[in-house]
Amino acid sequence: MKKLKISVVLNIINTIMILFAMIVLFNKIRIMPGDDFLEIKNHSPFQFFTVDSNLFMGALSLVYSVFSILVVKNKIAKVPKIIYILKYFATAAVTLTMLTVILFLAPISSYGYFSLFKNSNLILHLLAPLLSVIVFIFFDEYDELTKKEVLLSISPTVIYGIYYVTNVATHYVDGKVELGYDWYSLGQLGPTSLVISSIVMLFVTLGIGALLNLLKKRIITKEVDENGN
Repeated sequence: MKKLKISVVLNIINTIMILFAMIVLFNKIRIMPGDDFLEIKNHSPFQFFTVDSNLFMGALSLVYSVFSILVVKNKIAKVPKIIYILKYFATAAVTLTMLTVILFLAPISSYGYFSLFKNSNLILHLLAPLLSVIVFIFFDEYDELTKKEVLLSISPTVIYGIYYVTNVATHYVDGKVELGYDWYSLGQLGPTSLVISSIVMLFVTLGIGALLNLLKKRIITKEVDENGN
């Protein structure tokens, strides 16, 4: 029960943190020097997987907290599995966001590696995803996932991918597309690079989902063994 109470607190903190980042982003508030790269002229921030995945995570963190409070108050026996599954999907999504920025987007940024970790980017690219992973693995209640549910962890990526790939593919002119329509630069080498990048992203997301589930199971198994001893 102590872990669940900690989960409630951390999930609420995560929701507030994400909400704060959205306020900073949509109101173009500068907390530290530098641009917010989730802002593109004449384009909506909602076009970014970073924004969408974090909103998904914030909403699920809040919903999970509500049900966890009901568990703490003995109103229900456990958090409904569907909520656990959706939060698991959201955690995989924001982890993909974080790793994509750290390993791909930040290194190729012409403004410098840390330019993608300023203002709302700091929370949405790093702090919120990192906290989401920690809370899911160490503090959320455990509900065993089937292989099908683990496979479905790619759902948010697939849904967003359909939108992104369609947008890029329909704006090619002589094999090239403007960055305004290919904001992640996945199709800059042509349609083939777009297809390959999309496939890689799906497999990376699946790997993230499988790893999150594996780590969660190991933590739970370790705790059961320690309590048994």
